[in-house]
Amino acid sequence: MSTPAISTPAAAPVVTPLSWLQKHERIVIAAMVIALGAWLVQRHYNVAAQDATTRATIAEAKAATADSTAAQSAATLQQAIAAVQANNATLVAQNQALAQLVASRQTAVVVQQHTDSTLSQSALSTKIAALASAPPAEVTFDDTNIRLGRNAAVDVVQTLELVQPLQASLADETTIAKNTQTELDGANKIIADQGTDIVNLSTARTADAAACQAELKQEKADAKKNNIKWFRRGVYVGFVGGFIVGEKVGKFLGL
Repeated sequence: MSTPAISTPAAAPVVTPLSWLQKHERIVIAAMVIALGAWLVQRHYNVAAQDATTRATIAEAKAATADSTAAQSAATLQQAIAAVQANNATLVAQNQALAQLVASRQTAVVVQQHTDSTLSQSALSTKIAALASAPPAEVTFDDTNIRLGRNAAVDVVQTLELVQPLQASLADETTIAKNTQTELDGANKIIADQGTDIVNLSTARTADAAACQAELKQEKADAKKNNIKWFRRGVYVGFVGGFIVGEKVGKFLGL
Protein backbone atom coordinates (compact mmCIF):
# COMPACT_ATOMS: atom_id res chain seq x y z
CA MET A 1 0.00 0.00 0.00
CA SER A 2 1.49 3.32 -1.09
CA THR A 3 2.00 6.28 1.23
CA PRO A 4 -0.03 9.38 0.22
CA ALA A 5 2.02 12.47 -0.79
CA ILE A 6 2.01 15.41 1.64
CA SER A 7 1.59 18.86 -0.07
CA THR A 8 3.61 21.78 1.35
CA PRO A 9 1.98 25.19 1.13
CA ALA A 10 3.87 27.80 -1.03
CA ALA A 11 5.99 30.32 0.87
CA ALA A 12 4.54 33.84 1.08
CA PRO A 13 6.49 36.48 -0.92
CA VAL A 14 8.79 38.66 1.13
CA VAL A 15 7.78 42.33 0.90
CA THR A 16 10.70 44.75 1.42
CA PRO A 17 9.50 48.02 2.97
CA LEU A 18 10.18 51.14 0.97
CA SER A 19 12.90 53.43 2.26
CA TRP A 20 12.21 57.10 3.04
CA LEU A 21 14.09 58.14 -0.11
CA GLN A 22 11.99 55.79 -2.27
CA LYS A 23 8.79 57.11 -0.75
CA HIS A 24 9.76 60.78 -1.32
CA GLU A 25 11.88 60.45 -4.40
CA ARG A 26 9.67 62.77 -6.47
CA ILE A 27 9.79 65.48 -3.87
CA VAL A 28 13.55 65.06 -3.50
CA ILE A 29 14.10 65.22 -7.24
CA ALA A 30 11.82 68.23 -7.55
CA ALA A 31 13.63 69.96 -4.71
CA MET A 32 17.01 69.24 -6.31
CA VAL A 33 15.84 70.58 -9.66
CA ILE A 34 14.42 73.69 -8.00
CA ALA A 35 17.58 74.25 -6.00
CA LEU A 36 19.79 73.80 -9.06
CA GLY A 37 17.63 76.11 -11.15
CA ALA A 38 17.55 78.77 -8.45
CA TRP A 39 21.34 78.53 -7.99
CA LEU A 40 21.96 78.88 -11.73
CA VAL A 41 19.62 81.86 -11.99
CA GLN A 42 21.09 83.47 -8.92
CA ARG A 43 24.62 82.96 -10.24
CA HIS A 44 23.69 84.42 -13.60
CA TYR A 45 22.32 87.61 -12.11
CA ASN A 46 25.11 87.83 -9.57
CA VAL A 47 27.58 87.79 -12.46
CA ALA A 48 25.49 90.41 -14.28
CA ALA A 49 25.35 92.61 -11.19
CA GLN A 50 29.10 92.20 -10.61
CA ASP A 51 29.76 93.12 -14.23
CA ALA A 52 27.58 96.21 -13.86
CA THR A 53 29.44 97.10 -10.66
CA THR A 54 32.79 96.72 -12.42
CA ARG A 55 31.69 98.89 -15.33
CA ALA A 56 30.32 101.52 -12.98
CA THR A 57 33.51 101.48 -10.90
CA ILE A 58 35.69 101.91 -13.98
CA ALA A 59 33.47 104.68 -15.31
CA GLU A 60 33.46 106.40 -11.93
CA ALA A 61 37.25 106.16 -11.71
CA LYS A 62 37.60 107.68 -15.17
CA ALA A 63 35.14 110.41 -14.27
CA ALA A 64 37.02 111.10 -11.03
CA THR A 65 40.30 111.34 -12.94
CA ALA A 66 38.71 113.66 -15.47
CA ASP A 67 37.22 115.74 -12.66
CA SER A 68 40.63 115.97 -10.98
CA THR A 69 42.29 116.99 -14.24
CA ALA A 70 39.56 119.53 -14.91
CA ALA A 71 39.88 120.90 -11.38
CA GLN A 72 43.67 121.22 -11.76
CA SER A 73 43.24 122.91 -15.13
CA ALA A 74 40.65 125.24 -13.65
CA ALA A 75 42.98 126.08 -10.75
CA THR A 76 45.87 126.72 -13.14
CA LEU A 77 43.64 128.82 -15.33
CA GLN A 78 42.39 130.80 -12.35
CA GLN A 79 45.99 131.47 -11.33
CA ALA A 80 46.78 132.61 -14.88
CA ILE A 81 43.70 134.83 -14.90
CA ALA A 82 44.68 136.31 -11.53
CA ALA A 83 48.23 136.97 -12.81
CA VAL A 84 46.92 138.59 -16.01
CA GLN A 85 44.44 140.69 -14.06
CA ALA A 86 47.17 141.84 -11.65
CA ASN A 87 49.45 142.70 -14.59
CA ASN A 88 46.58 144.49 -16.31
CA ALA A 89 45.90 146.47 -13.16
CA THR A 90 49.57 147.53 -13.09
CA LEU A 91 49.46 148.49 -16.76
CA VAL A 92 46.24 150.43 -16.29
CA ALA A 93 47.80 152.33 -13.39
CA GLN A 94 50.88 153.09 -15.51
CA ASN A 95 48.72 154.22 -18.42
CA GLN A 96 46.74 156.50 -16.15
CA ALA A 97 49.94 157.99 -14.77
CA LEU A 98 51.31 158.51 -18.30
CA ALA A 99 48.05 160.08 -19.42
CA GLN A 100 48.30 162.50 -16.52
CA LEU A 101 51.88 163.35 -17.51
CA VAL A 102 50.81 163.97 -21.12
CA ALA A 103 48.01 166.24 -19.95
CA SER A 104 50.44 168.07 -17.64
CA ARG A 105 52.95 168.57 -20.47
CA GLN A 106 50.26 169.87 -22.77
CA THR A 107 49.11 172.32 -20.14
CA ALA A 108 52.71 173.38 -19.52
CA VAL A 109 53.30 173.92 -23.25
CA VAL A 110 50.26 176.19 -23.51
CA VAL A 111 51.46 178.20 -20.51
CA GLN A 112 55.00 178.40 -21.89
CA GLN A 113 53.75 179.52 -25.30
CA HIS A 114 51.87 182.35 -23.64
CA THR A 115 54.99 183.23 -21.64
CA ASP A 116 57.13 183.19 -24.82
CA SER A 117 54.81 185.72 -26.39
CA THR A 118 55.66 188.20 -23.62
CA LEU A 119 59.47 187.78 -23.64
CA SER A 120 61.77 190.65 -24.44
CA GLN A 121 63.98 190.57 -27.51
CA SER A 122 66.97 189.62 -25.41
CA ALA A 123 65.16 186.84 -23.53
CA LEU A 124 63.53 185.57 -26.74
CA SER A 125 66.84 185.36 -28.57
CA THR A 126 68.34 183.49 -25.65
CA LYS A 127 65.37 181.12 -25.66
CA ILE A 128 65.76 180.45 -29.39
CA ALA A 129 69.45 179.71 -28.96
CA ALA A 130 68.73 177.32 -26.06
CA LEU A 131 65.92 175.43 -27.85
CA ALA A 132 67.79 175.14 -31.14
CA SER A 133 71.16 174.41 -29.52
CA ALA A 134 72.51 177.21 -31.68
CA PRO A 135 75.61 179.26 -30.85
CA PRO A 136 74.36 182.28 -28.86
CA ALA A 137 76.58 184.59 -30.88
CA GLU A 138 74.63 183.78 -34.05
CA VAL A 139 71.33 184.88 -32.52
CA THR A 140 71.28 188.65 -32.62
CA PHE A 141 68.49 191.15 -32.15
CA ASP A 142 67.48 194.77 -32.14
CA ASP A 143 64.36 196.56 -31.04
CA THR A 144 62.17 194.97 -33.71
CA ASN A 145 63.94 191.94 -35.21
CA ILE A 146 65.85 188.82 -34.22
CA ARG A 147 68.42 187.66 -36.73
CA LEU A 148 69.91 184.16 -37.00
CA GLY A 149 73.26 183.26 -38.41
CA ARG A 150 73.66 180.38 -40.84
CA ASN A 151 74.43 177.78 -38.20
CA ALA A 152 71.68 179.02 -35.89
CA ALA A 153 69.15 178.98 -38.73
CA VAL A 154 70.09 175.38 -39.60
CA ASP A 155 69.73 174.32 -35.97
CA VAL A 156 66.30 175.93 -35.70
CA VAL A 157 65.08 174.33 -38.91
CA GLN A 158 66.38 170.92 -37.91
CA THR A 159 64.63 171.20 -34.56
CA LEU A 160 61.38 172.23 -36.23
CA GLU A 161 61.69 169.23 -38.58
CA LEU A 162 61.08 166.99 -35.58
CA VAL A 163 57.68 168.45 -34.76
CA GLN A 164 55.52 166.93 -37.52
CA PRO A 165 57.08 163.42 -37.33
CA LEU A 166 56.71 163.44 -33.57
CA GLN A 167 53.06 164.42 -33.87
CA ALA A 168 52.44 161.69 -36.47
CA SER A 169 54.31 159.13 -34.38
CA LEU A 170 52.26 160.10 -31.35
CA ALA A 171 49.07 159.51 -33.31
CA ASP A 172 50.34 156.14 -34.53
CA GLU A 173 51.45 155.09 -31.06
CA THR A 174 48.03 156.04 -29.75
CA THR A 175 46.40 153.80 -32.38
CA ILE A 176 48.82 150.96 -31.56
CA ALA A 177 47.99 151.31 -27.86
CA LYS A 178 44.26 151.15 -28.64
CA ASN A 179 44.73 148.07 -30.83
CA THR A 180 46.87 146.39 -28.16
CA GLN A 181 44.19 147.08 -25.57
CA THR A 182 41.56 145.58 -27.88
CA GLU A 183 43.70 142.45 -28.32
CA LEU A 184 44.23 142.26 -24.56
CA ASP A 185 40.50 142.56 -23.93
CA GLY A 186 39.88 139.77 -26.45
CA ALA A 187 42.50 137.56 -24.81
CA ASN A 188 40.96 138.17 -21.39
CA LYS A 189 37.55 137.20 -22.76
CA ILE A 190 38.95 133.98 -24.25
CA ILE A 191 40.59 133.13 -20.91
CA ALA A 192 37.31 133.78 -19.10
CA ASP A 193 35.42 131.62 -21.62
CA GLN A 194 37.96 128.82 -21.19
CA GLY A 195 37.49 129.02 -17.45
CA THR A 196 33.75 128.67 -17.91
CA ASP A 197 34.25 125.71 -20.26
CA ILE A 198 36.48 123.92 -17.74
CA VAL A 199 33.96 124.49 -14.96
CA ASN A 200 31.21 123.14 -17.21
CA LEU A 201 33.38 120.12 -18.06
CA SER A 202 33.96 119.42 -14.38
CA THR A 203 30.22 119.67 -13.76
CA ALA A 204 29.53 117.28 -16.66
CA ARG A 205 32.05 114.74 -15.30
CA THR A 206 30.41 114.90 -11.89
CA ALA A 207 27.03 114.32 -13.53
CA ASP A 208 28.48 111.35 -15.45
CA ALA A 209 29.69 109.80 -12.19
CA ALA A 210 26.25 110.28 -10.65
CA ALA A 211 24.66 108.73 -13.74
CA CYS A 212 26.95 105.69 -13.42
CA GLN A 213 25.88 105.21 -9.83
CA ALA A 214 22.22 105.53 -10.81
CA GLU A 215 22.73 102.98 -13.60
CA LEU A 216 24.39 100.60 -11.16
CA LYS A 217 21.48 100.88 -8.74
CA GLN A 218 19.05 100.28 -11.59
CA GLU A 219 20.98 97.20 -12.72
CA LYS A 220 20.87 95.75 -9.21
CA ALA A 221 17.17 96.50 -8.89
CA ASP A 222 16.44 94.83 -12.23
CA ALA A 223 18.56 91.84 -11.19
CA LYS A 224 16.51 91.43 -8.02
CA LYS A 225 13.26 91.61 -9.97
CA ASN A 226 14.52 89.03 -12.46
CA ASN A 227 15.68 86.81 -9.63
CA ILE A 228 12.16 86.64 -8.24
CA LYS A 229 10.64 86.12 -11.67
CA TRP A 230 13.03 83.34 -12.61
CA PHE A 231 12.70 81.77 -9.18
CA ARG A 232 8.96 81.41 -9.77
CA ARG A 233 9.61 79.90 -13.16
CA GLY A 234 12.18 77.59 -11.61
CA VAL A 235 9.67 76.43 -9.02
CA TYR A 236 7.14 75.64 -11.70
CA VAL A 237 9.64 73.90 -13.96
CA GLY A 238 11.15 72.08 -10.98
CA PHE A 239 7.88 70.63 -9.82
CA VAL A 240 6.81 69.59 -13.30
CA GLY A 241 10.26 68.20 -14.10
CA GLY A 242 10.39 66.50 -10.70
CA PHE A 243 7.15 64.69 -11.23
CA ILE A 244 8.10 63.65 -14.74
CA VAL A 245 11.53 62.43 -13.68
CA GLY A 246 9.98 60.75 -10.65
CA GLU A 247 7.57 58.85 -12.86
CA LYS A 248 10.40 57.73 -15.09
CA VAL A 249 12.55 56.62 -12.17
CA GLY A 250 9.58 54.86 -10.57
CA LYS A 251 8.89 52.91 -13.73
CA PHE A 252 12.56 52.09 -14.09
CA LEU A 253 12.70 50.72 -10.56
CA GLY A 254 9.40 48.96 -11.02
CA LEU A 255 7.70 50.93 -8.24
